[in-house]
Amino acid sequence: MTLFLDSADFSSYVKKRGYSVTYKKILGPNSFTTLDGTYHEDVIAKKAVVSVPLNPVTAVNLSTLTNAIYKASSATFYDPEVGADVTKSVFATLSTASVVMTKGATQYWGEELILTLEEK
Repeated sequence: MTLFLDSADFSSYVKKRGYSVTYKKILGPNSFTTLDGTYHEDVIAKKAVVSVPLNPVTAVNLSTLTNAIYKASSATFYDPEVGADVTKSVFATLSTASVVMTKGATQYWGEELILTLEEK
């Protein structure tokens, strides 16, 4: 699965299962209900909301990912509606990270780590 935040490649972080894309409607000011009770939507845009489950990462990788998310203005991801990878302006957020295990001196973070990309 392709995942770029700006130009940084995080594709190797993506789990093989659980990737999901939903779309939300952005309504304009001209939505209304007629006298017969029919609601007419003024849809001015459709925006993708992508949930990307991530594999557990080391503290160093988590730091790199967190910094990239903080600075990200665009992301490249697979859009099932288009059937291809797309690059779009996004707001990126990361779920709470917790330590999964410590192996030697290395800590692994994020058993249920989810990256959310919301199209601007």
